[in-house]
Amino acid sequence: MIELSETLADLYFEISFKKGFNKNNIISESEPYIQYVSLMSADQISLYENNEWYQDVELNVESALDCITANLLDSSTEDTEFSLRVEIDKPSRGSLHFYS
Repeated sequence: MIELSETLADLYFEISFKKGFNKNNIISESEPYIQYVSLMSADQISLYENNEWYQDVELNVESALDCITANLLDSSTEDTEFSLRVEIDKPSRGSLHFYS
């Protein structure tokens, strides 16, 4: 699932998926989003396992998925939820901006 979420204080883009993820599908579906957010001062992806932060990596979905595969898959279960989250710098805090 791909979600762009905004509050008065935060703006982020998040991709969530389970253990049996398809790397190529995630890369192709998220590519336009990554290109878009990279223009908005985003420079890294945070990796989460079951909503707990694991590590920050460069703004590259393939590298992030490779890190999950190499470090987290063996110890995860079928119910484990992974997410990649990109924090986006808000031009001005305390306001909402609508993105298409």
